[in-house]
Amino acid sequence: MKDKKKSPIIFIASGQDFHALDWFITANKVTKNREFIFITDLIEAEGHKKILPIDINLKQLFVIDQFLFSVESFLGNKWRNVVKIFFIPIQIYKLKKILLNYPNSIIHAHTMYYSFLCWAVKSKYITSPQGDEILIRPYRSNLYKFFLIQIFKSAHKIIVDSESLKEGVYNLSKQNALIHQYGIDFNTIKNTMTNKQTRHMVSSIRGFYPLYRIESIIESREISLPDQPITFFYPFWENQYRIDISSKMARFDTDLKRIKYKKGVFKILSRTLLAISVPKSDSSPRSVYEAIFCGSFIATTYNKWIDSLPNCMKERIIIINIDNKNWFRDVVLKAKSLQNRNYIPSNEAINMFDQERSIKKVVQSHY
Repeated sequence: MKDKKKSPIIFIASGQDFHALDWFITANKVTKNREFIFITDLIEAEGHKKILPIDINLKQLFVIDQFLFSVESFLGNKWRNVVKIFFIPIQIYKLKKILLNYPNSIIHAHTMYYSFLCWAVKSKYITSPQGDEILIRPYRSNLYKFFLIQIFKSAHKIIVDSESLKEGVYNLSKQNALIHQYGIDFNTIKNTMTNKQTRHMVSSIRGFYPLYRIESIIESREISLPDQPITFFYPFWENQYRIDISSKMARFDTDLKRIKYKKGVFKILSRTLLAISVPKSDSSPRSVYEAIFCGSFIATTYNKWIDSLPNCMKERIIIINIDNKNWFRDVVLKAKSLQNRNYIPSNEAINMFDQERSIKKVVQSHY
């Protein structure tokens, strides 16, 4: 008797979403005898190069790249939302057409826009919202909040990566979300790291947006430790904000912009003594976890996600008070005083954050 063929797994997300693509690629890697399909409407837009793998099983909605700004900016972000809303009827039609070929598929939607499309076509879907989609946006727009609640109530499952998002989902919709870490590429980090590497860099590792308070990093450096260079690298940026802040950088700062390959990020982190992440809000920062596993110390404001970390990771975190004008100097000196302490991840940390283990649990439990 032949084994019953398992349902195909469909991801629907932006083709520029690093997290969704990592999840898709890893899930495919750790799963045998399942068809994986990736659906998107964004491939190469707003100045960002294509990151979709060549061999990905790709199905396209109506691709909106050509209608977007040539660079990412505040106005460009607003315009992108307008374009997405305008093309919703077409995207619903195209998604319905694609799903007709996969009647028993399991659909995993990353971010609320793609979850909305799944809700609109009345498919069975798992939804994974991002932090600000739960913690910020519902409290700025009642219409957004209304659709968010409908999406959560209709979802087969809701998967989030932190306790704060789980609480946020419940407070909004009275639905219980499941917590699963997206994880990090532990094997690549392990193969990239060497304790022989000299750590001297101070790096800003988050997006170049007002949310991440890049201006506060530079201002505190100017006041308290003006000779300390900072290396900036970031997956995404708001163009005008970057232009404004870049004019305040010192001549000895390094702006690497977007690093396409994770190995390149890990090599920089292997030389980074202190990685800075001071956003206005945060839920579960993957880039911070990567920096810790690469051996960096972390300067950050207090957030709930810190409480859930294993002790070996908590010990790498230096909590700062953003209102203290000298916080930059204080945290750099603290990191230098601890620089001889190499990071050795515990089994608990590896089990929690190795993306292959983490995503395999999701596949086995929910796909």
